[in-house]
Amino acid sequence: MTHYYAKPLPGEEGSYEYHIRSCLEIANSFFELNAGSIKSFCVDNDVPYDAMRRICFVALFLHDVGKLGAFFQNRMEHLVSKVNGRELVYFRHELISALILWGCRECDGCRCFDDVFPYEVFAVLGHHKGLDKSWKNFARETRKKQADKISREALYFALAVESPYKDVIKRCLDKVHFDESLFAYREDTNENWVEYFFRRLDKHFKRTSLDRLKDKDRLTRVCTFVRGVLCYCDWQASSLGSERLSFSHGYDSEIMESKINVAMLTENGKTFIKRNFQCRCGRQKGNVLAIAPTGSGKTEAALLWATCVASNKIILLMPTKVTSNSLYERMIKYFAEADCGITHSGAAMYLSTSKDDSYGASDEEHGDVFKLLNKYRTFMAPVTVATVDQLLSANFRVGHWYLKEIATLGASVIFDEIHSYDPYMLGLITKSIERIMRMQGRVMVMSATMPRALREHFQGLLGVDEPITADELMGRSNCTWEYTDNSIEWYMDEIKEALAAGRKVAVVVNSIGRAQELYRMWEKELADTEFADKIMCYHSAFIMRDRIAKEEKLIGTGKRDEYGRPKEISLIIATQTIEVSLDISFDYMYSELAPLDSLIQRAGRCNRKGNIEGARFIVFPISDVAQKYVYKNAAAIICKTDEILRKRQGKLSENEIGAMLEEAYQDYSFIDHKDYKTASDNIEVIWDERAPIFDTVDYNEECVTRLISYVKVPIIPQKFYGEVTELCRSGEKKDKLKVALYEVPVGMKTLKLFNNKKCVMSPDLAYLDIYEIPYDDKIGVPSNNDDPLLC
Repeated sequence: MTHYYAKPLPGEEGSYEYHIRSCLEIANSFFELNAGSIKSFCVDNDVPYDAMRRICFVALFLHDVGKLGAFFQNRMEHLVSKVNGRELVYFRHELISALILWGCRECDGCRCFDDVFPYEVFAVLGHHKGLDKSWKNFARETRKKQADKISREALYFALAVESPYKDVIKRCLDKVHFDESLFAYREDTNENWVEYFFRRLDKHFKRTSLDRLKDKDRLTRVCTFVRGVLCYCDWQASSLGSERLSFSHGYDSEIMESKINVAMLTENGKTFIKRNFQCRCGRQKGNVLAIAPTGSGKTEAALLWATCVASNKIILLMPTKVTSNSLYERMIKYFAEADCGITHSGAAMYLSTSKDDSYGASDEEHGDVFKLLNKYRTFMAPVTVATVDQLLSANFRVGHWYLKEIATLGASVIFDEIHSYDPYMLGLITKSIERIMRMQGRVMVMSATMPRALREHFQGLLGVDEPITADELMGRSNCTWEYTDNSIEWYMDEIKEALAAGRKVAVVVNSIGRAQELYRMWEKELADTEFADKIMCYHSAFIMRDRIAKEEKLIGTGKRDEYGRPKEISLIIATQTIEVSLDISFDYMYSELAPLDSLIQRAGRCNRKGNIEGARFIVFPISDVAQKYVYKNAAAIICKTDEILRKRQGKLSENEIGAMLEEAYQDYSFIDHKDYKTASDNIEVIWDERAPIFDTVDYNEECVTRLISYVKVPIIPQKFYGEVTELCRSGEKKDKLKVALYEVPVGMKTLKLFNNKKCVMSPDLAYLDIYEIPYDDKIGVPSNNDDPLLC
């Protein structure tokens, strides 16, 4: 009997039959576990459930039949037997699979449901490469005079593969037949079969009026669903051992509460006693808008909400990599570590280095990290923690966006720290939430602060009558608010007295240049005191290695006292990165004036646990640089905040602070902001006007999750030239991962300040972005106050 490969593996696991059987088995489990959500999706999109199941199974059964072609099998035999000297020809196998499916569809009575669009053909064409109207990723195949094909024997071998789930598609398979003419070269038009196939497919699209279709949304959703299911099952079936992720976390709210209780007892010896706020969230089976102050247990409330219904996936979206890493570490205490995934731009380095504090994990372990990371990027883990950008990118139909869409099927999706996002990102988040709900997902939006306009927007979007608020905590007052016309320098003696009295002090400013200036001043002032080694500068312009070390010193295990304060640091000079990045507390905080919602977040780090007597939050005037660059689009809010703080000071309760926020934003509508409209317009163009089913395969200036004016690029300062080049030349995967530890994000203007001087590298290392830019481990990349991007 002929042996056909699907993977370059010896034995059964590499065989075509094994892979197809695995795909169908996984598909059956996927449909069983998600039956309720899929049935609701089908009702909403006017597709019979049985028909949807059938079309996905047909696509899976035949998606790899093209691998039985001579070109592919030759390559697999070469890889398995390691025999050199073969002439290897590369050809996209999915083209043959799509052609066979196209022939199957054209047979009478073979359609899975009454629809003219070839969903299964399109899904198979797009299960490896991006698809655009010009079929750009198949250009090589269209030029080949000798295109690959399969034999009659190979096709009937594929059709004979047995599986207990094959009965679902038997009627369709009975119509499949072999036609040699399908693979013929057409001399009359000088076309190989690939060109001819695409021409016929293009004509079909025109006949179905794809560009003028009235119900584009339905077409898009069904097409995305079939493609997403196909790719999910194919990826899972291609995984071996620990690389194959669970289908579900398997928790209900009772198990979740028990796990939270065990974690709390282990960490601080206290039993988990649910607050009323958490109980209310845990009973809500639909969407939730949750507003609760710092320290109210929002994460636990979110997890109780996520598990109160049968939801196989939980997706937690955070504003920064730091908050994502911190939350991921909490999740692996609650859930099985194998069920938890994390994805952000630094996840590969984070996961590989977290295996061993000395970065001594084996290359085999690092290889596993890369394989799992591809799945984590598409939210395939039952519990995924990510920066919000990772989901928002699906708005632009880039990469494996359809896998991210299918991951939200019936999922519980949590957007935390919603106050952190500007109008542009809020526009993207709004569009993402709309699609999550169309995929029958549940959404929870959480924040410590939320002006009325934002609150009403999300109430309408989520379809909730009112937010769930932590009313039991709204009367508390953690610190005294003070406002002054004096500069921070005026408080030097007061701060020194506070340090001498054992107080922990934070100074928060709005730009890196100002933070560095103040750090140097305090470094000199405290040089001959016991606090010389207890002062820290913290902002975004440090290489990752140094920033990790700083964060470990501030919030690492055993690094905080019973009040949540850093044991080893007495004075920190920071930028607004402290607003959402650090779960830490201080006795006194001196903050530069900023929009009121930002100030509230900063104040949340002052007596965070509510157990410090005499805690103070002092606001001093905004600098000209911050007003001109950092908050140039928030002049009205800054002015209103200044006005409010002058008349409302003292030991303010959460209710009073909330009233101040309402006053600050009473005339502000973020949905009328030009950046919010830009986000909405960009997505409408991509999803409606260009092509409702195709991908964005080329870079497009509209495809950014953050406005370009905020974007920073990672570079390596010249100071680390020797260390980085040595790592790259070691030949070890684990060493190459460490290169990311020497990267620092800088704005384009900063690069220009240093004349874009990229170091000349040898050809084998030319890909490294090493720049002749100075660096200091205490203050990071030097800045000046003309750089609007650094904060």
